[in-house]
Amino acid sequence: MNALFFTFGLLAAAVCAIWVRPVHLGMRYRIAPWIVFFAASVVSGLMTGYLTWKAVASLALFSSTVYAAKTFHQYRALRVLLLVATTGIMTLALSMHKFPGFANPALAENMRFSSDAPATTLHTNFDMISAGLILMALFCNPVHGLTQWKHLLRRTAPIAAVTLVIVFSCAVGMGYVRFNVKVTSYTAIFLITNLLFTCVAEEAFFRGFMQEQLMRGMSGWRAGITVATAISAALFGVSHASGGFLLVLLATIAGLGYAYAYLSTRRVEAAILTHFLLNAVHFVAFTYPNLVE
Repeated sequence: MNALFFTFGLLAAAVCAIWVRPVHLGMRYRIAPWIVFFAASVVSGLMTGYLTWKAVASLALFSSTVYAAKTFHQYRALRVLLLVATTGIMTLALSMHKFPGFANPALAENMRFSSDAPATTLHTNFDMISAGLILMALFCNPVHGLTQWKHLLRRTAPIAAVTLVIVFSCAVGMGYVRFNVKVTSYTAIFLITNLLFTCVAEEAFFRGFMQEQLMRGMSGWRAGITVATAISAALFGVSHASGGFLLVLLATIAGLGYAYAYLSTRRVEAAILTHFLLNAVHFVAFTYPNLVE
């Protein structure tokens, strides 16, 4: 258990460090703090058995591909190919645990968080978190400074509120969840890991990377921005297909809220906060994960 918290604690620190400005080393060099924490988490993962050298090689290949997609502009066709390789193959493969060498531990196994819900297992996934971290660091523009945060929160709050009302109204109306306030021994762990690992990783991919690239590519089309926003929401919904049709539908509706938060601010933090608030309210105030049929 100590090994788990140490390795994934360093990974959590890497995620948080995305919002820390690079540190200057002398006059010519600077280093982003997230890289230091991420490297330390990889070393710790190797030492504790959560990673093998195959996993490290996979992460190195993914990082190189993402960096090339971000920085290469000379040939448009090649850049598009790199973007497709990043989104269509490597990010999804990491998120679906298709690369070898990752031993992703469970934080809670076969836990029943609501009496009328099925037992569920909460995992923490080094591969998916790493993919989101790298995309967030290279493709997103982090918010810095109190003024920027205040402006972001003012713009995001009403969008988040409307998203929560619509999603939970639909979820209750469809019989997917019911009102069920609870505080468990896993609440704090769930909230922290859901924010830093799930929400950051998913929004870095679906909004900071996918939606942004789609909007740029479709900016010259009539209604292109709207179509790009809808596509990112629909794909987010489809990514929940393992949970059944109702979850896909609800995730798509929620995805529209997250996508609109990003569109309104062009800041991935708006989507992350909206996503996290919905997940937090779901876990604390409603059946989790869903009512037993």
